[in-house]
Amino acid sequence: MPATLASAEPRRARGRPRRLTPEAVLDAALTLFEDEPAAEFTLGRLARRLGVPITSLYTCFPNRDALLDAAADRVFARFDWKPEPRSPWTAVLLSWMHAVQRHFERYPIAQQLLTWDRRISPAWLRVLAPIITLLHAQGLRGRALVQTFSWLNSGTIGLIMSHAYNSRHQARPALGAAELASDGEGLGAQLEFWSHVNELDHEQSLDAGFRVLVAGVAAALPAPKR
Repeated sequence: MPATLASAEPRRARGRPRRLTPEAVLDAALTLFEDEPAAEFTLGRLARRLGVPITSLYTCFPNRDALLDAAADRVFARFDWKPEPRSPWTAVLLSWMHAVQRHFERYPIAQQLLTWDRRISPAWLRVLAPIITLLHAQGLRGRALVQTFSWLNSGTIGLIMSHAYNSRHQARPALGAAELASDGEGLGAQLEFWSHVNELDHEQSLDAGFRVLVAGVAAALPAPKR
């Protein structure tokens, strides 16, 4: 079950709060993100949710980005990951990927606070920083470091989002197997695939996907010097 990110302050009745604080504004913003994408967030919408003039929000946050940064800080401050000392780098990377998956599962709103307006949130950058350092320690430099990290990051997030969706929904084709294949061999493959597709163990599949990404990083490392 997703965990709450509301502060410990007591909840107030709907309407204008008696005292507008940064914590109360963040609580309202995080609640708003459950209904609307953070990328579409505006201070005007938040002001209407709180029942206050938009100018009153500027007493807590100077602008939209500052508020979104604070929301991301709250979400990612709870990221729980510590690599085992003296573990191989492959195990460290794999444990980080699973930690990200657990965090997104517990706090689904985290996925909305990775980036907005082509800007990566500082809080998410702090989560990524140890992995950039890890790849650098394995010998990746310059463009190779950026490229490897980029597809590792994209692949990890993509697998996590796919896992979250597939865990909640059964797969079914929009067309029949006969419509998906034009020959007997193709029909057999389609029938076999769709008869077993919902037998998938999603946790094992996610771990297998992570391991493929780790193997891809290993393949991208520079060859050891002789």
